[in-house]
Amino acid sequence: GVITLGLSQPVPRWPRSMQNKWFRRSTKPTPTAPANAGLASRTSSSASFTSADDELGGAVARVRAALVDAPESALMPLDDDSCVMRFLRARNGDEDAATAMLRAALLWRRDFGADHLADHRDIIRTELETLKLTVAPFLDRHGRAVILSVPRRENTKSVQGNIVMRVYTVERAVASMAQGADKMTFITDCRGFAMANSPPREMFREVVRIFQDYYPERLGLAIVLDAPWAISELWRAVSRWVDPVTRAKVLFLSTASAEDMRTLDAQVPREKLPPSFGGTGPDAVFASVDEYLRPDVDPYFQAAARAMPTAARGGAQGPALLARQNPQPSRKTRRSGSSSREAGAPSVLLLGRGAGRAQSVQGAGRRRQGREIAASGRREAGWPAMT
Repeated sequence: GVITLGLSQPVPRWPRSMQNKWFRRSTKPTPTAPANAGLASRTSSSASFTSADDELGGAVARVRAALVDAPESALMPLDDDSCVMRFLRARNGDEDAATAMLRAALLWRRDFGADHLADHRDIIRTELETLKLTVAPFLDRHGRAVILSVPRRENTKSVQGNIVMRVYTVERAVASMAQGADKMTFITDCRGFAMANSPPREMFREVVRIFQDYYPERLGLAIVLDAPWAISELWRAVSRWVDPVTRAKVLFLSTASAEDMRTLDAQVPREKLPPSFGGTGPDAVFASVDEYLRPDVDPYFQAAARAMPTAARGGAQGPALLARQNPQPSRKTRRSGSSSREAGAPSVLLLGRGAGRAQSVQGAGRRRQGREIAASGRREAGWPAMT
């Protein structure tokens, strides 16, 4: 039971500490499994399931039962076994820890509005004007979604806007994955990168926290192309403290190296990548942000529209939601440009931080305040009221 990333060594499907142990609840003693037991992969309907498989299914069922009172997410449903298994893997099979982590993720999705990012389409469009971060319309050779990043195209300094856009990007990547895939490949073109065009530091910290806490086990591979010397040396210094499995997922490649380009092609078909990403395909994957955000090519908005109950959108049907024209921002919003005063944006960071404290009264108060700010921003910008 291994998955391979096309590298020299296979990556274990489960953390090493779990290879020869049964999935267990943290509150119960751990029975010892035979040395050659492992966790069998359910890749064939004719496979003979071991007791480890049964225990794994039991762990998924117990975590799901413990979350019966948790908020629901149409785009991250608990009846999807792979969803629960990702959180179990992230917590080394500890059911109590996985349950707590998954509950926090569901609370965050509700408060952030991860299922309703269509409400922030104006903000997303502003942030992606330069196509600095896009989900490619093709998959890598393992069926994983491909995210293309060009840091030198950073066009705003809005912390909230950048967070909304990056959460949207991850959600779109998830919606783009092939059946059975649950990870994504990041490819970064580092040419021309400088501190002057780097994203806000506060945004970076928050995005890393969101990705680690609410999207566990999603990283399949990170390819860094033509990194400046400083970034390469920094990674070389810190990578010795990074988990070996994670370290194997990060590749620093040069577009000037034929060997590196063969390594890249083993992961992503180069004929589909633009030349700036070491490919031989068209110069641009998308001609403009308008093309990129067209509803008929955006799997996230299509999935969100299909999953959205009519009552949740004030009677609007899914197709009507996709076809709705973006309202023009107010004069005050236009004056503020890409600052942190975008309509609806002030609540984003506030809600994201409050999600981790969902049990506290103070955190609940902040979320109520955030929703009021968001509602006020939508009214000011002329957006439809949410019911």
